[in-house]
Amino acid sequence: MREKDQQLEDLRKRILERIEELNEELKAWQTCLQLVNELLKREKAPLKVEKIIAEIRDNTGNLLAKIYGSRDEMRIIPEKEVQVDVNSKEFKQFFIKKVLENIRKENPKVQYEIKERRGILLEVSLRNISSERELRRIQGAVKWTFKKFLTG
Repeated sequence: MREKDQQLEDLRKRILERIEELNEELKAWQTCLQLVNELLKREKAPLKVEKIIAEIRDNTGNLLAKIYGSRDEMRIIPEKEVQVDVNSKEFKQFFIKKVLENIRKENPKVQYEIKERRGILLEVSLRNISSERELRRIQGAVKWTFKKFLTG
């Protein structure tokens, strides 16, 4: 009878271990489900529709970029055919240093952020542009800089 008791005890131990493994797996799946549900909620949230402030075109009418948002918070998005090299002299020395930094000197509340991927500009985010003059300077700088990078 002892041998059967030992076998039953071993079987009981394996069952308990397996139940513990399954409980851990269940917890992992519940976490995955929770993450998927959160992602689904985000995707169902209404998209924020941004107003186009300006479309920047070169002298021949080619669209270079669009500016979205408002003067408080705006985003400059280059068109796909405009591959702005963020490490170029035109972008770094002119657009950033001469234009954006000078505007920031005149208006310390102005903030900007450059988003890029592999050295190509994705977006310029600007905050607290307070005057029409600053906006026109930015638009002119976008036109001059971005037209240098128009492909096709």
